[in-house]
Amino acid sequence: SMQVHRAGQEEELLKAATLLRLAQSALCFELGVPLERQFILVQTVTPWSADTTDLATLQNAALQNRPDYRQSYLALQTQELAVKAARSEFLPSVSLFGSWETDSQNFASSDGNNWLAGVNLHFNLFNGRADAAKLAESRFQQKRTLAMQEHLAQAIRFQVQKAFLDLETAGQRIAVSQQAVSQAEESVRIIRNRY
Repeated sequence: SMQVHRAGQEEELLKAATLLRLAQSALCFELGVPLERQFILVQTVTPWSADTTDLATLQNAALQNRPDYRQSYLALQTQELAVKAARSEFLPSVSLFGSWETDSQNFASSDGNNWLAGVNLHFNLFNGRADAAKLAESRFQQKRTLAMQEHLAQAIRFQVQKAFLDLETAGQRIAVSQQAVSQAEESVRIIRNRY
């Protein structure tokens, strides 16, 4: 029965070694270095305590620092300006104009001066409901952009929650593994003393 237990433990050790190699390769991939590069821990691993930071604070920090979320915020502001611009098409517009003209053979003499000044008032009475369609499209794009931003925020919160829970679980696993190692060392000591 001891040999069966030992075989099971060796199988677990082989699985753990494979997972370690995969984790090191994933780290190398993320760092942009060759996958074969090896890293050696220079300090002991201590369990991370999730008590120091709450999940909501980490999620808010992620929302503030993620460039893709910032881009979605700017896209929403752009859409809000597009709605304002489309709404302004319904309002009348006023413009001033003026011109001055001189007719002379040379610059110093004053043979003839003409000037013109005016006010232009533009009313949009009817243009086939194009302005209404443009406003409706702008509002739809604004709602679409807002929905996309809310979806992205939810996805970011989920990613942070998953990472937070994974880290919390890893910390607990380290503590459990350290206890198992201590118990195994004690068992080895007892068996050596017995034989």
